[in-house]
Amino acid sequence: MTKQNNLGQLPDGNPLNILYRIYQIIIQPRRFFNTTGWSSDFWVPILILTLAFASLRAVQLPEYMKSLDDPKTKTLIAKRSKITEEEASRVIERMKKIGPTLSILESPIIVVASSATVAFLIYLIGRIIFKQAIPYMNVFSLTAWTGIIASIPIILHIPLHLLKPEWVLPTSPVYLLPKSWQEHYFARVLVSMDLFIIWQVALLCIGTSRLYRVSLNRSISVIGTLFVCFAVLNALFIR
Repeated sequence: MTKQNNLGQLPDGNPLNILYRIYQIIIQPRRFFNTTGWSSDFWVPILILTLAFASLRAVQLPEYMKSLDDPKTKTLIAKRSKITEEEASRVIERMKKIGPTLSILESPIIVVASSATVAFLIYLIGRIIFKQAIPYMNVFSLTAWTGIIASIPIILHIPLHLLKPEWVLPTSPVYLLPKSWQEHYFARVLVSMDLFIIWQVALLCIGTSRLYRVSLNRSISVIGTLFVCFAVLNALFIR
């Protein structure tokens, strides 16, 4: 217990404190949000998730570049954009040129934008439903630290992709369904019920209840309802 208290009192940026916080968010989330959940070290999980995402993009890049040479890709782009195949060829050439750069630049943009968006939704929930004005950066710290969970499947997927690009982590219930059900609407809803996504949502519920000092049941009812609505609506657009 003494060790935990001392670690929790180390200044932001201390490597030991950072490692301890990562351990806590994974193993002891309630203790984490009770003690060290709203610190300026939120850049740490952002950096970890960004590096993981960028690394996965890097190992996927050769396969992506190879797919651009597939004649079916040109036909598909021409059909979707309603352009000629000659124009689609020029589009593909531009995609080849910017592909490596884009794979690097999009990683921090996607990570920060997604964390900021979720933080903004929780911030609005706090203002409208919980009737509390918690500083936005505290909420952003909450969503940033839960991003540690999102980095786990990405990191695990990298060696799998290097061994065989077709392999994926079977962490969604959709893989339990017969192949004939894979395109069904219900299957598309289950895609959002990935175990790591549910884990991250659970941490958001715990963190929100601690940050806004509301019961965990109330936090689950609000955040959980928002998540289910997202899963249902998301299934309408993914194919």
